[in-house]
Amino acid sequence: MINNEINERIKILAKELKLPYTIRNLAEEINEANLENKSYDSFLCEILEREYELRKENGRKSRIRLAKFPYKRYIEDLILEDLPEDARNKVNPNYS
Repeated sequence: MINNEINERIKILAKELKLPYTIRNLAEEINEANLENKSYDSFLCEILEREYELRKENGRKSRIRLAKFPYKRYIEDLILEDLPEDARNKVNPNYS
């Protein structure tokens, strides 16, 4: 019972600190750490790295959304002939 109380307290604190990865994946991360016999500092470092990566990815998505582009475009979809010559060379240096 004590582990459940600790896990719930961690989830509450993670929610207050706005750590969504920890909230969603706490049980899995703890089980993995126990199976691999990870030290506390290794466990903490890994979970914080995952929070950091999630935050970076969410920030990138947010910046794209806030830019309000009319639609998504991908480099593969570009028609090189429609670009100015200097842009063509930057996208594909071998373009002639």
